[in-house]
Amino acid sequence: LHGLRIGEALGMTWENIDLEYNTITVNQQLQDISMKLREGTRFETDSYLIKTIPKTVRSERNVPPQPPTKKMLLRTAVAERNGYVFKGQSGTSITYGNYKKRHFYPVIRALDLELKTHDLRKFFGSWHLGMNRTDIMTVSKWMGHRDPRVTMGTYAKVIEELEMKHQ
Repeated sequence: LHGLRIGEALGMTWENIDLEYNTITVNQQLQDISMKLREGTRFETDSYLIKTIPKTVRSERNVPPQPPTKKMLLRTAVAERNGYVFKGQSGTSITYGNYKKRHFYPVIRALDLELKTHDLRKFFGSWHLGMNRTDIMTVSKWMGHRDPRVTMGTYAKVIEELEMKHQ
């Protein structure tokens, strides 16, 4: 619902969320490290995820939580609002692979859809530009793009329901 990259969403901590001022701060992401890159480093046996800065400088941004997300976040007990927002049973972050296996693919299969995780980001841009009529500069900012042409060229797609509505 926010146009975040999956790594940005999985790296989101409660410290990044200000429900009073209606802001989500995107300033970090989780990144898987391949086994080849881990050899000879502290990650060889320690961890396969690292917390890094977002993809680009422009990717560090503030976005407003959409109403369904804010509702979900408010349902979380205040005592549980620490660490990662999306965490595993042990309270640590979840990997991209676990997210896909345990959360994304079961929903996609149940809905009989063929999607990749990045398609959600593309839909976010298309929905805001087409259905919600959000201006391009705002959508581009929310998605962390320096140039709105990237948003228009890659993320603005025709939504069939909207197209049929105008016929």
